[in-house]
This record gives sequence, C-alpha cells and structure tokens, in this order.
Amino acid sequence: MIVFFGTYLSKFNGTKGPSEFIASELGNADYVRLVSKSKQPLIRLYQSLVVALFQKMELAVLDVYSTRVIYQTAIVAAILKIRKIKYVSVLHGGGLIQAFPNRRKIITYLLQQSAQVVTPSKMLQSFFKAQKFNIDYLPNPIQHRLFPYKQRDFISNSPKLLWVRAFGEIYQPTIAIEALHHLHQQQMNATLTMVGPDLGLMAKMRILVEQLGLTKFVSFVGQCPQDQLYTYMHQSDLLLNTTKYESFGLAVAEAAATGLPCISTKVGELPNIWIDNVSIFFVEATPVAFSKKIIEICSNNQMYLKTTSNCYQNSQLFASSSIIANWKNITTTLKHN
Repeated sequence: MIVFFGTYLSKFNGTKGPSEFIASELGNADYVRLVSKSKQPLIRLYQSLVVALFQKMELAVLDVYSTRVIYQTAIVAAILKIRKIKYVSVLHGGGLIQAFPNRRKIITYLLQQSAQVVTPSKMLQSFFKAQKFNIDYLPNPIQHRLFPYKQRDFISNSPKLLWVRAFGEIYQPTIAIEALHHLHQQQMNATLTMVGPDLGLMAKMRILVEQLGLTKFVSFVGQCPQDQLYTYMHQSDLLLNTTKYESFGLAVAEAAATGLPCISTKVGELPNIWIDNVSIFFVEATPVAFSKKIIEICSNNQMYLKTTSNCYQNSQLFASSSIIANWKNITTTLKHN
C-alpha cells in the first residue's frame, strides 16, 4: 500500500488537489490511502500519527508546505524512518523559500530522510538545489477532460472577466474589483465573475462592490465543484490572477487548457512556465495595471487570439497521462529498491 499524507478535502469543496488526483490515478482504495480527509486539524493530526505508526505500507508520499503543518509532516517522517518505510517528499508553495531560513533544520531533516524529493515548481527546485539538495521537477497534472478547449473568435469592449481563487488576503481579490471600477470609469462595460471559497474576505468584497456601484456587474459564485468550473471559463474572455504568492499556478494552467488567457501578477513559478505577451500577460499587482492591460488587449484582437492559442498549447505540457506515468515509475522503482 502507498499512503499519501496531507490535507485532502475534495468531499467538502468538490475539488481534488494535485496529490489527491495523483493518488486516485495510481490505484484503488486497497492500494492507495489518503490521510487525512478531515476538516479538523486535530483530527488530521491524530489520524496521520495513527496511520504512520500502525498502517502496513510499502511507501509513503508526504505533501510538504511552509505552514505550521510542516511540524506534523516532520513527526510523520520521523515515525516512518523508525519503521524503515521510504517516503517521497513533494514540495509545494513559494512560501517554502521564505520559510527556509527560520525552519532550516526541520526542512533539511525532511529532505535528507526522503527516498526522493519532487516539486511542481522549477523555482523551488532551483532554490533547494542551490542548498545542495537533490530535487526532481515534476509538474502538477491538469485533468484536461475537466477543462475542454473552447475556440474564441474575438474579444469585445465589454469583456467578461473571471477571478478564480479563495477569498483570502494572499489572493488580493480587491485588485480585481478595483480594476473593474477603473474600467467602468473608462466607459468599458466589463463584468466580473468571482469563483472560490470564502477565507474571510467575501463579505468585505461584497461591501466594496456596493460602495463602488458595481453590484450589477459583479457575480459572487462562491465555492464551485471542479467539474463545473470550465463553464465559467467558457463564458469568460480573460482570467485575472491577482495573487501575492504562487507555486505551480494550477488555476492559470486549467484556464489555459480551455483557451482562456490570463492577466497575472509575476510571482512564484508562473514566469518559469508562461511567456509574457505570448502565453500570458504579466502586470504589476495594482488595479490600474490590470485595467490598463485589459484595455490594451481589448484594442488588439489579433494579440488576444494569438495568446488564447499559445496558452492552450502550453497547457499540453501538463497533460495528466505523462505525469501520472512518471509517478507510477517513481513508486514502482522505490518499492522494489
């Protein structure tokens, strides 16, 4: 049995994260187990420790993040070492780089004890290679069947904008709303659809929309099942990615699979995957910068159509079939060596 240790909440939010999807593709419940699927941190901790201590397994996969959960991950790793069970560490999130100086010992322990370390981020790979760790690059898979391509013929002066993130501070939803406000000040009749779970900011965003007189032009969808997300992408002209931090940027890649180009902050892994003004549009993290780029795109239909084609082509690099094949090779090799 292979056990994945992390946070797997698809039964609550309708969306499988990368590791959960990979686990589902590697085998059935008798072959692969996910720990934990609980929303409660203490229950997740308890379940992770019990499984690490007593579950028979041939191999483990540990999701490694920079948040406080890294201490839980380290405890699990220590138990696995005592039991002489190999594990693969999967590094997620640009925050690991910022966390490394303060958590050097715990991160070093996790990586040195790993049978293999992989990351979907070339940025993380480069950083940790500079720290003398052996890190393999393995991008997150895109489930293309859930994000079918749509041919786009033009973009009008009334663009339909889409924002897909959680309503939390690091994703900066205010930028998207204020950018829409700037567009309306420029007499552009744009609309904005905001999709994602509430991490504490949705009520404030609703108030901001009302204060700016944009109630008729902004739709708050909230949490959306992954298999329905493409419908919003098909109805939209541009994706706005306003985040402060990014690792792989799965939402950007999924949108690209549908042919929906993105205007984004230039953060994290994104500059390593996408080319500015070719397969993505990078801007500064300000409402004015976003609105200016939207106006520029709407006045250049040829550039828009070229970018929709390029971003779709680039998304094919992350097709799930080849990435899952790599994962199967990793797990088979480690189990038999």
